[in-house]
Parts: sequence; structure tokens; C-alpha cells
Amino acid sequence: MKIRRNMYFDKEEYQIMQNLSKQTGLSKSALLRHLLRSSKYLEMASKLEKHNNLINEFLAEIHRIGNNINQIAYHLNIDITKHEESQESIKKELAELLPLLKEYKNKAFKATLDIAPKKFKTIKVENE
Repeated sequence: MKIRRNMYFDKEEYQIMQNLSKQTGLSKSALLRHLLRSSKYLEMASKLEKHNNLINEFLAEIHRIGNNINQIAYHLNIDITKHEESQESIKKELAELLPLLKEYKNKAFKATLDIAPKKFKTIKVENE
């Protein structure tokens, strides 16, 4: 069922709509329908942002662990710590890393996104 509505635009808004219509090859009606349907892509962008934040948190934690491992290696090379102590420290750091990897894997697989755009078809109806 189609519903017909009149809409009012100022000159600038109408010019923007006309330009977008020409650029996309869509009629003005089809363009407006397309823009209304694109709100679901805002939801997708929000999911992408959450996913990116998760990746950033994960990378920051790996960076901290990497720094700790570098410090342990440095102390080993200048013989400040005993080898047993450093071995325990490395085991501790790796033990912290494994749960983070598992947590990231679980969160990453839950954050699946459907980014395939829908195709829109413009139907021209001639007035009688």
C-alpha cells in the first residue's frame, strides 16, 4: 500500500535533494525512501564503534603485557633478577594474556555485522 504525502522544503533543502537525486540516479521519492531506510545503517555504525572500542582495549592490554615482558627480558640480560623469578614473571604475564585472548575471541564472534546494502528499486507511477 502506498501513501501519498506532500512535503515542504526550503530552497536550500530542495537543491540538496535535487543534487543527491542526480548523483545517485534515484528519483526524489526513491531518494527519500532510501534515506529513511538508511537509519538501520546508523545502528550498524554503532555496532562497529563498539567493536573498534573492544579491539582498542584489547590492543592496549597486549601493549602493557608486552612492556612487562620487555622489562623482564631487560633484567635477564643485565642479570638483575634470577632466572627462576623471571620465568615465573613470564608465566604470570602469559597467564594473564590467555584469558584476555579468550574473552576477545568470544566478544569478537558475538559482534557479527551484516553490512550488505539492500538494493532499492524506483517504481514510477504515472498520474491519470
